[in-house]
Amino acid sequence: MKILLKIRGRLLCLPKSSLKMKLTTLLLFIALFNIRANNYAQSTRITLDLNKVSIQKVLDEIESRTEFKFLYNLKDVDVNKIVSIQVKKEKVENILHSIFSETPVSYEVLDKHIILKLKGEKKIRSLPQKSDTQQQIEIYGTVKDSDGELLPG
Repeated sequence: MKILLKIRGRLLCLPKSSLKMKLTTLLLFIALFNIRANNYAQSTRITLDLNKVSIQKVLDEIESRTEFKFLYNLKDVDVNKIVSIQVKKEKVENILHSIFSETPVSYEVLDKHIILKLKGEKKIRSLPQKSDTQQQIEIYGTVKDSDGELLPG
């Protein structure tokens, strides 16, 4: 079916758009506006001016100013080490490099999580997706606290 329009004395013939065509065009525009090529970890920049504070304080400050969360083992990372850092609009990865350059600690950025670990440890891979073919394993044993007493539950 065609729509006839009269503009300046001329008849124009326009095809009628279907609902599918309109929705497809709308979704195409939405998809084009949502495409972004930058990574959050690569584009996040912060300013810090901290003098003689612990690494724990620096990590807390980074967490409060960004969307990053830190994961680490207290046995591997000395968070009580005193550091000073003055940076202006610097990438988080560069800040971490300057903090841990003289320590045996390395870091890995996965999405919005930063994993601190000893240098030379295996790389952390993203967790496998849940599938229907997972094996179920039963584990038996007792769980005790540091005093040797059984934990409830």
